[in-house]
Amino acid sequence: MRRNIILASILSIALLSTLDTLAQKKKKGQVTVPEFTMEAGQVIYSEEINQSGTSVDVLYDRCLKWFNGFYKNSGAVIKEKVAGQKIVGKPKFNVYLKDIKTGKKMGTSGLIGYTITISFKSNKYQYRITKINKKGSSYFGIEKMIAKNEEKYSHQYANDLVQVDEYMKGMIADLKVGMSVTGAKK
Repeated sequence: MRRNIILASILSIALLSTLDTLAQKKKKGQVTVPEFTMEAGQVIYSEEINQSGTSVDVLYDRCLKWFNGFYKNSGAVIKEKVAGQKIVGKPKFNVYLKDIKTGKKMGTSGLIGYTITISFKSNKYQYRITKINKKGSSYFGIEKMIAKNEEKYSHQYANDLVQVDEYMKGMIADLKVGMSVTGAKK
C-alpha cells in the first residue's frame, strides 16, 4: 500500500512537470513578436556606418544607385534629395496573411509604408527608418500592433510585425552592400 502511494506521488510529480513544460512550448504556427528599438514611442531602425576614405559625394552617388536598384520606381519613392547631404524616401511594401499551420501566404494583409532618410558626412553615412505604419483610412503606426492589450489587437499583427522586421533587416543588409566599396562596383 505504501509503495503504491509513493509510486502515485512520483507519477503525479512527473506528470505535472511534463504538463508545465508542454504548456511553455511554442505552439505550431504561433508567432513571436520581434524586439524593436523604440524612440519617442515609435519603432525605428537607425545606424551610423563608417566608410573611411569616402567623400560625401561618393556616398551620395552610391546611395542614389542603391535607391535605383532596390526600388522598382525610385523616382516615386524619393521625396527629397539634397546633394551631398541626404536622401529621403517614402516607400511601401506588402505584408501577407499566412496559414497558421503551413506558413504559406494566403493573400495580402495590407500595405506597410515607412520613411527612410539617409544622410551623409565625410567618411560616414547614417540611415534612419521611421514612421512605419500600416496603410489604411487613417495613420496606424505599427507600435499599436505590438501592444496585445489594444482593443483592436489581432494575432495577424504579430505575423505582420515579423514580416516588417524581416523586410527591414534585409533592406538594411542590401543598403550596406550597396554603400560599400565592393557593392558600389556592381
